[in-house]
Amino acid sequence: KANEATFPEAVEQMVQYGPRVQALLVYLHHGQLLPYKRTITLMQDVFGQTISQGTLHRMVERAAKKVTPLVDEIRDQLLHAPVVHMDETGIDILPKRQWVHVYATATETLYTCHANRGKKAMNAVGFVPAYKGIAAHNAWQFYFPYTTSQHALCNAHILLDRLVMHREKILFFLRDMRVPFDNNQAERDLRMIRVKEKISGLFRSEEGAHAFFTVRSFLSTIHKR
Repeated sequence: KANEATFPEAVEQMVQYGPRVQALLVYLHHGQLLPYKRTITLMQDVFGQTISQGTLHRMVERAAKKVTPLVDEIRDQLLHAPVVHMDETGIDILPKRQWVHVYATATETLYTCHANRGKKAMNAVGFVPAYKGIAAHNAWQFYFPYTTSQHALCNAHILLDRLVMHREKILFFLRDMRVPFDNNQAERDLRMIRVKEKISGLFRSEEGAHAFFTVRSFLSTIHKR
């Protein structure tokens, strides 16, 4: 008698990678910052299986779409946090230099990227205009016009003029124990972005950059928790 097993519903193609393999490859690429070629090489060396760069790119895109609702929840939780650390750094996204903006606490991270660094970017991202808590930052001038939030300045970035002009903001940590002495939380969260650039170089497209920062927001948050 011939017996036929029930075929797995998730398998839809003649050749298909399972969800755990896909998750691993995306984690290696976005979590451990392996470039496309090195991720493909690892797949060949460890599993003896080949995979194209296009297939890996599609896995990354699907992962970014899947975690987007969770990243939206992270954004909402940050908007309700009493203190949020903010910072920005430049990164190459073809065809030009752009900016990564980070909003972070000890338990959440949100990365966004934009062609600009100042007011235009902040309005487009929409986080700073909507935030009503205490914004901890390095005294970048474009933060100050947003008066919906209070401002606490990093004490690792002090110049003489700043002590005169922003004394209350610099000494905020003495009045409110929720406010840290410095803005190192945001700087630590941006550090891995600098590592990404050193290992892999630039991003080839804005779509790829947005996918990376979406997945990276999710990974950074679950690591913190």
